[in-house]
Amino acid sequence: MSSVGAAGGMNGADASEDARPGSDEEGLSGPGQDFDDPLGDPEGPSEDPQPAEGAQLPDSDSELYDPTGGMLSGWGFRANLRLNLPICLACGSVIPPRSIQTHLNGSHKGSGISVSQGDMECLISQFGISPEWPTHPDSIPLAFEGLRTKIGTLCPYPGCHGTWGNASAVKAHYVKDHVSEEGQQDALRTRDLTNAWHTATQWHRFVEGKTGQGLIDMITLPKSTSHPLYKLKSSVISYYEEAYELIKNTGQRLTFLKECHALVFPTLPLSAADEDALAPPPVSLSDAADRLTPWLHLGTECTFHSIQTMKNHASTLAEFDRKEPNMWWKRGSNSTVLTYFGHDISLDGLRRCQGALEDATRKLMQETLLLGLHFPIDFPSLVDDVSNTEPGYSLFLDPANRKALGPLDQLAQAILDSPELRKRFVISVDGLKITWRADELSRWLDGYSSLDRLCLVQLEMNCGAPGRTTELTGLTAVNTSTGVCRALQEMDGGLVMVQVYVKTCARDGYDRFIPHSINTSLATTLIYKEAVCRPFAQICASVLFPNDQEIKAMYQDSLFIKHKKAFDADDISKTMKTWTEEYLGYGLTISDWRQVSMPLRRVHAGMAESLMDEQEETVDAAQAGHSQGTDHAHYGRTERMVTGLAEGYLGPFLENSLAWHETLLLVPGKRGEFLPRV
Repeated sequence: MSSVGAAGGMNGADASEDARPGSDEEGLSGPGQDFDDPLGDPEGPSEDPQPAEGAQLPDSDSELYDPTGGMLSGWGFRANLRLNLPICLACGSVIPPRSIQTHLNGSHKGSGISVSQGDMECLISQFGISPEWPTHPDSIPLAFEGLRTKIGTLCPYPGCHGTWGNASAVKAHYVKDHVSEEGQQDALRTRDLTNAWHTATQWHRFVEGKTGQGLIDMITLPKSTSHPLYKLKSSVISYYEEAYELIKNTGQRLTFLKECHALVFPTLPLSAADEDALAPPPVSLSDAADRLTPWLHLGTECTFHSIQTMKNHASTLAEFDRKEPNMWWKRGSNSTVLTYFGHDISLDGLRRCQGALEDATRKLMQETLLLGLHFPIDFPSLVDDVSNTEPGYSLFLDPANRKALGPLDQLAQAILDSPELRKRFVISVDGLKITWRADELSRWLDGYSSLDRLCLVQLEMNCGAPGRTTELTGLTAVNTSTGVCRALQEMDGGLVMVQVYVKTCARDGYDRFIPHSINTSLATTLIYKEAVCRPFAQICASVLFPNDQEIKAMYQDSLFIKHKKAFDADDISKTMKTWTEEYLGYGLTISDWRQVSMPLRRVHAGMAESLMDEQEETVDAAQAGHSQGTDHAHYGRTERMVTGLAEGYLGPFLENSLAWHETLLLVPGKRGEFLPRV
């Protein structure tokens, strides 16, 4: 038998790599399921399999059972009586016996579940489980317990019974599998482009008349070993590796350029001029640097000169190319409704959207993550040593706050103390050794990831000017060993998110810290997330990913985590679009939000516009991570556009956020229990 470290699978995981066409999530249809055949495997055992001693037989109304006496359930699987095949309970899909370990490795990597080849063969030989996929049905498939039923579209091609999740997927499948691609792709055509950038670069001329595949072929490295550029990639890598080695010993001579040429062009002889040009450089490193200097300044015809010239031209165009209005205030709306791309974006709808986000976040926290339990926190007693830069420090790990926050393991202990929750989450307890159910931990961790996603959307939308998502998704929960400061800090009686804006570091010589005050409900959620939920999330990560140090480090340092990787801008955009589409009638992405929120804050939140420095930036613009000039030149330009000044101290930054809280009818940033909205 196999050694099972934890039971169950991982909820919400992707379909396994060994799934047949039509069985994965993209190709699923319906009315149908991940794999379905009312007849099962015609070549399977003719007699019903005899359950082993202690087998978990199906209830009278259930098709799912465990013929192995618990081994199959320990992997997170059950057998379907009609299909006579294993079902992954977490994925809701059919997995043939010999593919179980492959499925676990692909879709539930890090679950800690190991299945030997002997155990998989035992399912076939000893317990009579069918070894093959069921025959694909010739009609609309029936429902099988344990398999997910989905609504989809049937392929119209005669004889093809493929089913797909939507019309676009069917069209893509039809073109790929049933229609010859020959003659389907026309050459790319470009019209005359007259804007200043294309006039200067003439880039459009390089793609005129080219096919898409032709453009790809132009940049693809040759595969033929006889091609002169075949060794280009390895030679460039070797070149840089040797260059980095020279940093360790600057007394060595830079003599590898000629060897690099010989590797790349082994069949091309060097001319006499080339020999002179590639003569060994002088011994002195400063002399070698002097020889390279002309190629790193404008004026010398080289790659650097071309790139810098285009960069300067682009900067000039961006600074002086004034944009036309891209939205208008709706007449008679008293500046509460913006018309954006033909859609009305109302302040009232935005308020309802934020209220619904608060409600969903509160419900997810209380029911899914806190499991309906109550963990009191003494908010007024919390302190934060804002001057502490020691790695690993945060206000939630400060010993001075332990009494106010409660023990680090309070959620795990509450689960063990509750018979109902213990049965749900724990397989066994042997002294200090706890064997957790991997499937339940994975479901809980999915909820933790969903909470992080909702928190990210709210931080982007309701804490003042939207910050740069690159810095937002990379926020840290604690001070790191590389000098990155924790994102959540206590300031002025409330919780504040501090973003580090690094875009202007090269220009200014320092990172800019941008504080955003967090509204009460979201602040309370974040405090509970960090104080109560994060320690249990770290337990989940150690069980599900025991050998992946990178993932466990993420749960130690990163403020927001998408199960086993970091969030990106697309994750925030997709979630934001879903919520705004429901309450505003038009789905806004991050880019759209930066546009429409600007004029709303100007009119209703009284954007702080006192001087910040000699560059005359506004607090709102700085909070968004760009200059006031960029702010007014490119974001939310209405027909009543006006300019303003700027300022950059802590008070104005926080006041800017608080004013936006009040505009959205959110309880401004003070700590407390889950307070009702005003």
